[in-house]
This record gives sequence, structure tokens and C-alpha cells, in this order.
Amino acid sequence: MFGEQRPVVLNGIEEIATRPDLVDGAVTLTLQPICPTNRKTESEFWSAFDDVHPSIHGGLLHAVAVGLRTVSTVQITALPRMADFAVWGTACESALGLSPGEFLAAYTANKAEASSATI
Repeated sequence: MFGEQRPVVLNGIEEIATRPDLVDGAVTLTLQPICPTNRKTESEFWSAFDDVHPSIHGGLLHAVAVGLRTVSTVQITALPRMADFAVWGTACESALGLSPGEFLAAYTANKAEASSATI
């Protein structure tokens, strides 16, 4: 039995995932360009990151703790592809400041938007 999974990150300016099977198994993030007045040097970026790193790490650990505590109670009537991801995200939603069902709604919308982009 294979007990590990390794996510793959694809990065590009144009749509990279164009095959429906790849798009269906992906979570797509579209980032906005950084406004010229908000750009930083790499050293400025890492300095600012170092300041907030403990809060980010603590927030992620809190989300994992909540997810571990609630994952066994999650019930999704129609599981999507990547069902375990959907269940885990749903289990963590309250720790992430999301309302019940908000993670699954965002995940479903992400899938629909990515699918329409491939057409």
C-alpha cells in the first residue's frame, strides 16, 4: 500500500492545465498582479514574512487541530473528486473563519471555473 501523496505545483502565466482530467484533479489559484506601489525587494518580503511567520504557523496548527478533532463527524452528501480533500477542508473550515459549507462551495466553484476555462 502506498501511504504518501505528493502535491504538484504548476506555475505559469497562461492556463497550464488544459486536459479535463488534470483540471478536474486540480485546485486552481489565480493571483492578481502586485500593484507597482506595493512591490518589495526579496529582502523586504522575507523580513516582513519573518515578522508574521509565528502567527501563520500557529494558525495552520490550529486548523490542523480542529480538523483532526472534527474530521470524523463531517458528512458530505455528494462527495466530489478528491473526496478526502473536500472532507478535510470541511473539517477545518471553522478554524479558518469559514461558515459551515463555505469550503465546499468555494471548492465546487473553483472546479466549475477551472472546467469552463478549459472549454
